Amino acid sequence: MSRRKRTFSRATLFRRGVLAVTVVLSWVAAAPVFAATLENLDLRGVDLSGADLSDSNLGGADLIGADLRGALMIKAVLAGANMAEADLSDAILRGADLRDCDLRGADLRDADLSGVDLSGADLVNADLSGANLSDVDLGSGDLRGAETCYAIARDGTVARTACQ
Repeated sequence: MSRRKRTFSRATLFRRGVLAVTVVLSWVAAAPVFAATLENLDLRGVDLSGADLSDSNLGGADLIGADLRGALMIKAVLAGANMAEADLSDAILRGADLRDCDLRGADLRDADLSGVDLSGADLVNADLSGANLSDVDLGSGDLRGAETCYAIARDGTVARTACQ
């Protein structure tokens, strides 16, 4: 018996309490989510590792502790999202909008953040080791306590300060 693949391509999900989150959790694991609108949803702790969220709108979403390892999020809108303690290691976020995001304690090791807008983002104690930060707009972003060992800086140089 063959299973038909479900897709979130160009889907719009409105916040409808637990039902919306249940739908997202049951379909996302096996389906592409390209260009979906998932803004302001409660997605705390959800496993979106390896998902294609390119061009999706997750603005204002609650992604505390979410697993986004290796996720493809090119040009995704995450403005105002709460991604504290989220795992974004090896994620590709080229050109994404992360303005005013809460990324406190987030794992961004080896993530591709080239061309990302991080103005106003809270990156306190985030791990940016090995991340590509070329052409990143940090604006008034807060990097206190952030780990940047071997991160590729905006000018293309590799940061080796505070490497242990």
